[in-house]
Amino acid sequence: MKNLHTITDLLSVYATGLSVQAHIRERWERLSALGVGPDGDTAIIFIPDWGQVQAQLDRLSGQSAESLPLYGVPFAIKDNIDVDGWPTTAACPSYHYIAQHTATVVAQLQAAGAILLAKTNLDQFATGLVGTRSPYGAVPNPFDPDYISGGSSSGSAALVSRGLVSFALGTDTAGSGRIPAGFCNLVGTKPTPGLVSTQGVLPACKTLDVVSFFTLTVQDAALVLQAAQTTEATRRQEPQFHAAPAAPRLAMPTRLRIGVPMAPILTSDHYQQAYAAALTKAEALGWQVTPIDMAPLHETATLLYDGPWVAERYSVIRPLLEEKRPDLDPSVSAIVSKGAQFSAQQAFEAEYRLRELAVLAAQIFSNIDLLFLPTAPELPSLKRLREEPIAANSALGAYTNFVNLLGWSAIALPASFTAQGLPFGITLVAPGGHDYALLGVGHDWQRAAQCPVGRHLQDAVVDAPESVNAPSGPPTETIPIAMVGAHLKGMPLHWQVEKAGARLRSRCETAAHYALYALRQSVPPKPGLKRLAQGGAAISVEVYDFPLGAVGTFLSQIPHPLGLGNIELSDGSWVKGFICEPVALDDALEITHFGGWRSFVASGSTI
Repeated sequence: MKNLHTITDLLSVYATGLSVQAHIRERWERLSALGVGPDGDTAIIFIPDWGQVQAQLDRLSGQSAESLPLYGVPFAIKDNIDVDGWPTTAACPSYHYIAQHTATVVAQLQAAGAILLAKTNLDQFATGLVGTRSPYGAVPNPFDPDYISGGSSSGSAALVSRGLVSFALGTDTAGSGRIPAGFCNLVGTKPTPGLVSTQGVLPACKTLDVVSFFTLTVQDAALVLQAAQTTEATRRQEPQFHAAPAAPRLAMPTRLRIGVPMAPILTSDHYQQAYAAALTKAEALGWQVTPIDMAPLHETATLLYDGPWVAERYSVIRPLLEEKRPDLDPSVSAIVSKGAQFSAQQAFEAEYRLRELAVLAAQIFSNIDLLFLPTAPELPSLKRLREEPIAANSALGAYTNFVNLLGWSAIALPASFTAQGLPFGITLVAPGGHDYALLGVGHDWQRAAQCPVGRHLQDAVVDAPESVNAPSGPPTETIPIAMVGAHLKGMPLHWQVEKAGARLRSRCETAAHYALYALRQSVPPKPGLKRLAQGGAAISVEVYDFPLGAVGTFLSQIPHPLGLGNIELSDGSWVKGFICEPVALDDALEITHFGGWRSFVASGSTI
C-alpha cells in the first residue's frame, strides 16, 4: 500500500476503499497518546475530543474523494486561528478564550473535506522565528532535538514533518510560514497578502499577516491553496486589508531567470556549501542565474521590527503587557513593548520610506522572473538560542522579513541535507499574484531535487507526469484558450502566452470538423483554422489557462485576419481559440492532412 502521508497518496488510497472513519480515528489516537505541551508533546497545545472529530466526519456523509478535494485529509492549525467552541491561546495560557466562530480559511478547508485534529504550538503571539518562545515548551527540530524547529509556526511544521497530519496551517508575517518549512524539510506556501482570508486569525501585524500552509509536496500545496483561496462572495462579506492580486500569473517563462544575492548572508559553513550546491542544481535545470543587489530588500526588512510596524503587535497584547502577566515570554515582551515608543509622525515617515523602497525593489524583477534565496542564513541550536535569544532570532529573517511588507508571494522548498543530517531549504520569491506560477516552478524543483519527504517519511517525491507543467488544475477566474499555430510552445509568438502568465492545461485535438490552412504573406508564418459543416479532421492544439486580467492584452496582439472565437475540442467541450476570417483562406494552402501546425513546420514544406 502507498504511504498515507501526502494528500495525493491518501486520496488515492481512499478511492480504493480505505475507511476514512478508521484512518482518522487512528490518526487522532496517535495524537492523543502524545498529549499536549509542556507535559506531553510540545508541538501540540490542544487536541479535540472524539465527539468533536466525529462531528466533522459526519459532514462527509454521502461524499467521496471524487467529490471533495480534501476528503478525509487530517490537518492541524496554529493556535492563533479560531475554531468555534475550541480554545485559542496564542501560546499564552492567561490569554485563553473559547472562540465563537471558525476562521474562514478553516471553514473552507473543512467544507472541502479536511478533518481538523489539533491546534499547534507557536512562538507566543506569533512573535519569533525560532519556536522556543512558548510556556508550552520549545518545539525541537524533528531531525535533531538539539536544534530549533523554526517559528513562529513551529508546532504546525513539526507535526507535518513527522507524518502526524497531512498538512497544517501556520501564519506568516516575517517568515513564520517559511523558516519552519526550511528547518523541517517541508514545502511552506506563503500566499500573496489578500489571497487567503485572515478573518478569525489573531493578528500579529494585521496589515501584513497571511495564513500559510505546510505540506510535504508542492502537489499537496496546490490542492490546499485552491481550497483555501478567498472566494468573491467572501470578499463581499468580510473586512479586507488587501485587494485580491490584480495581475495573477499561472506560469513562469520556460527560460527561467533567477536572481541570487551578490553576497549571500550565510553564517553557517554547512549552509554556504548547501546553497552553492542548490545553485549548481538550478543551473542544471537550465535556469539563468543573475546576481542582484539585495540592499533595498535588507533595508525594507529592518522596518518590520525596528520601525513602527511593531506597534501593531503592541496594540494586540497591550493589556497583558501593562498587567505584566507572568506567562508572557520575556523575549516577546521585550520586542513588543517597543511598539509603545513610536509616534504617528514616525509611522508616516516609515511608510514613506517603505513606498520608496518598494519602487526600488520592484525594479529587481525587470531582469529576473523570481528570487532564488536561502530560506535562512543558518539553523541555530537550542543552546545558541538560550545564549542569544533575540540576536539569533533576528538574524534568521534576512531573507524573509521584507516579503509581506512588499506584498510579494513566496514558497519555501526542501533542497538538501547538510553533513550534520539537518535540512537546508531554498525559497522562491516573486511579485504579488505569482502564487500559482511559483507552485509550478516549485514542482519542477522538487521533482529535480529528489529530497526525502518530511522526516524521511518516504525516499523522494513521486508526483505528476512531466507532460503537465503545473501541479494541479487552475484557480478560478481563468479563461482556457486554444493555441493553433505560432503561439504553440517553441513557436515564434509563444512569448506572448508566457508574458500573459498563462499555464498549459492540455495538449489535445479539436473535434474532427476542421480544416487547417497555411496563410500566405504572414509574418511570422501562421495557420488559419476553419470549421466545416461536413467532413474535416481533428487538428492538434495546446490549451492554456489565461488569467482573466491578461486576456485583453493578449487579444490586442492578435493581427488580422486572425481572432479569438469558439473551438470545439475532441471531447465535445468548447474553448476560446484562434479562428480565421474566411476571406484570408481564398489563396491559402490547405494543410489539414498534416494534423496540425507543428507537423507542417517540422516537414519543411513551404507555402
